[in-house]
Amino acid sequence: MENARNLMLDNDIEAVDYRAIKEECNEKIARLEARLSDLNVENSTVIDIKPIANEAIKSLRLLDEFYEKATVEGKRYLVGMLFPEKVTYDGAMYRTPHKNLAINLIYLKNKELQDKKWGKNLV
Repeated sequence: MENARNLMLDNDIEAVDYRAIKEECNEKIARLEARLSDLNVENSTVIDIKPIANEAIKSLRLLDEFYEKATVEGKRYLVGMLFPEKVTYDGAMYRTPHKNLAINLIYLKNKELQDKKWGKNLV
C-alpha cells in the first residue's frame, strides 16, 4: 500500500486507482484478521488434562509391574522411553549421557520432599 501511495504522489497512478488498491488491501487485511481470529479460537479450545494426568500417574505407579511382565521387546521400549539416549553398563552401574526430563522432574520433586522432611528451608 505504501508503494501505491508513493506512485500516486509521484503522479504515476491516478487517485482513483490508488483508492481501488487501498480498498483491495484493506479487504485483504480484514479477511486475514478474521482468519487469524478463527485460528486463535480453534487453538484456544480447552483440554481437560485431569483424566490424562491421572492415567499417566497411574501408569507410572505401575511401571515396575509393566516392566516385570513385559516381553524383551516391551522392556527395551520402556527403557528407551525413559532413557532416550544410549545406556551403557560400566561393570558396576548403568549410565546415560543425559537423563530424561520427566526423570529429572521426579528427582527434583523427591529432593524437595526429602528437604521438607528434614526441615530444610526451600528457596
